[in-house]
Amino acid sequence: MMSTEFCDSITVATANSVITSCGTFQGYMNSIQSAKTAYNNSLTSQSISLKKDAQSLASLEVSYQNAIASQSISLKKDAQTIQSLKNAIASAQLSYDLQQAGLAVAMQAANQNDLDTAAASIKTAEANLAQANKNLAATTINAPVGGEVASISATVGQSAGTQSSNTSGTVTGFIVLTNVSALRVQAGFSEADAAKIQVGQAATFTFEALPSVNANGVVAQISPLPTTTNNVVSYTVTFDLSKAVTGLKPGMTATATVTTGSATGVVKVTASAIRSTGNRSIVRVITTKDGKESIESRQVTIGLKGDGETEVQAGLKEGEKVALNATTTTSSSGFPVVGVPQGFGGLSGTGGGGFGGGGRGGGGGGGGGGGRG
Repeated sequence: MMSTEFCDSITVATANSVITSCGTFQGYMNSIQSAKTAYNNSLTSQSISLKKDAQSLASLEVSYQNAIASQSISLKKDAQTIQSLKNAIASAQLSYDLQQAGLAVAMQAANQNDLDTAAASIKTAEANLAQANKNLAATTINAPVGGEVASISATVGQSAGTQSSNTSGTVTGFIVLTNVSALRVQAGFSEADAAKIQVGQAATFTFEALPSVNANGVVAQISPLPTTTNNVVSYTVTFDLSKAVTGLKPGMTATATVTTGSATGVVKVTASAIRSTGNRSIVRVITTKDGKESIESRQVTIGLKGDGETEVQAGLKEGEKVALNATTTTSSSGFPVVGVPQGFGGLSGTGGGGFGGGGRGGGGGGGGGGGRG
């Protein structure tokens, strides 16, 4: 380090002047000293920082090694756990196999008689259960159709029997239902008429209580068994009404007319104009010649027969006059009365429509029957 005295004795000469620069030199020296001090301080600081970094690095290295050691321990524990689980599964499988083997041995050792007895007991129990369910179901009465309860003729706890009815149409039973929206008509028909009637044929109805009402329907059922009343055999025919009839009530009297056949555009005559002998049918045709009328007997082929008219398929033309057959009756005094032949002026004509007739009670001509709704 330069001394002050030495600095004071130095004089610097330049081309232009002489400068005494001891003070300036001292400033340079101070700057250098400051720079050295700063450098040394920087070295010291860097050294301290490096030491700290080295310490941090060492700490991180220790933490890294500790983490590796910890993970290694954890992996070892996991491996031990996995092996333990594998051992447990193997043990459970072995136990299951042993139980299956024991079950097979036990089943083979079972007595066949015991198995048969057990099977029979199961069947008996099933039969008892089915009967119990059947008995339970029998305690409930289900109506076959919807309607209103008209009467109940028994009390809870009694056994319900089958329904019954008498000739007046009155129905009795445990519970009687009415359904005016689905009324049926049952009518009795004679043997001859019943033979012509088939299920599905159209029918018309009139009702005593409703004289201005006509209804339509179809044949729903024909009883296969006859009913004999006063030595008169009849068959009950059941009809379905096409729609509900306002004012009609169960038990009212109805007259049913069944159309057993129909024809259009055919020649028809009054039934009394035809005389049948064996397989021959004869009509008496009124002819006019030279202003005189005469009667000619002519064989005809007849078709459908109605209540009062008969179809003529051959032997008679439209517009020809036929004579009605004479009728014989007995007067109250017992003397026969001969009726005057009718039909002079009567005409055969073309007609159509049904040839079914209406009747009452046990049945009318041409497929008519009376019954109750």
